Amino acid sequence: MGKFLAFIYGIFAYLLFLVTALYMIGFLGDFIVPKSINTGTETLLGSALVLNLLLLSVFAIQHSLMARPSLMSIIIR
Repeated sequence: MGKFLAFIYGIFAYLLFLVTALYMIGFLGDFIVPKSINTGTETLLGSALVLNLLLLSVFAIQHSLMARPSLMSIIIR
C-alpha cells in the first residue's frame, strides 16, 4: 500500500509541476492565461526601484542570517 501511495503522490507532484510550468510559459509569453506579465498597473520608476530593493534586501538579510553558524546550531539541536 505504501508503494502505491508513493506512486500516486509522484504522479500528482509531476502533474502539478506540469501545470505550473505551462502556466509560467503562458504568463511570460502572454498566451492563453488570464493574467500575463504585460497586465497590471504601471508605476513610477522610482517607486518600483525602491520596492524591488526592499524585497531584495529582505531576501538577502534572511538568507545571510540563516547561514550563520549560531543559528545552524539552534536548528540542528
